[in-house]
Order: sequence, then structure tokens, then C-alpha cells
Amino acid sequence: MLVHRALLLAVEIERERGAGGPGRGCDVGQHGSLERELAVLQLSVRAPIARTLPTQEELSELAAHLNDRNRTSKHAQRDCTELFQALYVIQQVRD
Repeated sequence: MLVHRALLLAVEIERERGAGGPGRGCDVGQHGSLERELAVLQLSVRAPIARTLPTQEELSELAAHLNDRNRTSKHAQRDCTELFQALYVIQQVRD
């Protein structure tokens, strides 16, 4: 999220600098607000991110869900391959 905000801020700074013509840069009022945003962003980057680890039950549910999706994907891939091969054989027989 911080990277996303930093990128948006960089785009905003570039847009503001480009809007005034070559070499003009930002207006004083805009420049001050952008500097404040940069200061807030720098403070938030330095602050430790509080994150709780998932419980064993949550990890088990997530692993089961991912395994089901992977299994379903493999079955769909196998079915598509079989269908393609059957259609290819039918086309070759007709020609």
C-alpha cells in the first residue's frame, strides 16, 4: 500500500511540475502540500508495520482452499487437453 501511495504521489508531483511549463516547477502552495505529503509518507515508511500472524486454523483453511483450486485447475487442464485431442482426431479422420 505504501508503494502504491508513493507511486501516486510521484505521478502527482510530476503532473504538477509539468503543468506549469518548462522550468517553472510547482506553484508555492502546491509545492508545500506535496512536501507535507512526502513527509507523512516518509514517516509512515519508517514506522513498524503491526501485523498479526494467522492462526493454525486459518493457515489450514487457506491451504485447503488453495489445494482445492489447484486440483480443480489440473482437472480442467486435463479435460481441455482430452477435448482438444478428440477434436483433432475427428478433424483428421474427416480430411
